[in-house]
Amino acid sequence: LVIDEACHQCAKGAVKPSFSIRLALASLYALGDGDKSMFEDFWKEMQREEYPHASPTHVVYRRVTYTRTHYNRIARSVGVELTPDFLARMDRAKGKHERAPSEKI
Repeated sequence: LVIDEACHQCAKGAVKPSFSIRLALASLYALGDGDKSMFEDFWKEMQREEYPHASPTHVVYRRVTYTRTHYNRIARSVGVELTPDFLARMDRAKGKHERAPSEKI
């Protein structure tokens, strides 16, 4: 949930490092396939405030896109696919009470 929330916060601006994000990344790395690059890349991208020669809109687009890409890689490295159902369940766990696509009538 912490990593997912950091991805969402990237749309509002660079995300400041926190103990909870660091702990979540470390825990997932310990469970993962041993490739550290996706965790380092996520950590760098979530904090990125600018890209050379990029407009503010482009900076937000890249930060959101790249953190989400690394998040997907991290999830797969621990055997989780971020399907629409899985993401809807995470939203519910965060207090957003939409039904998962598989639960809709």
